[in-house]
Amino acid sequence: MEYYSRDDENTTQGFRNILVTESTHPYIDRWWPPGHIVGWEHTFIHEVGDMLLAIANNTDIKADFYDGLRCQQVLDAADLSADSRKWIEIAAD
Repeated sequence: MEYYSRDDENTTQGFRNILVTESTHPYIDRWWPPGHIVGWEHTFIHEVGDMLLAIANNTDIKADFYDGLRCQQVLDAADLSADSRKWIEIAAD
C-alpha cells in the first residue's frame, strides 16, 4: 500500500510504502496470513457472493465438491510425480 500524508514535515513528504503483510501489522491475524498479498482476502468475499447468488437464483454453486476433489487429485499426482520423477496418470471420468 502506498500512503501520502500532508502531516509529514515538508522535507519528508511523499509516498511511503506500507507492507501490510508483515507479521507486526495489527490486523495480520484477521486478514493477511504471512506470505499473502493485499487482495487475498477478497477471494472470500467473492465466494460468499457467488454462494448467495446461487441460493437466490436456485442454481448450483461452482466450484463444487467434485471440482475440489479433481483439483486435489491433480495436486496429489504432482506431488507423487515430483517424488518419483515420473509422469503420474490421473483417471479420466
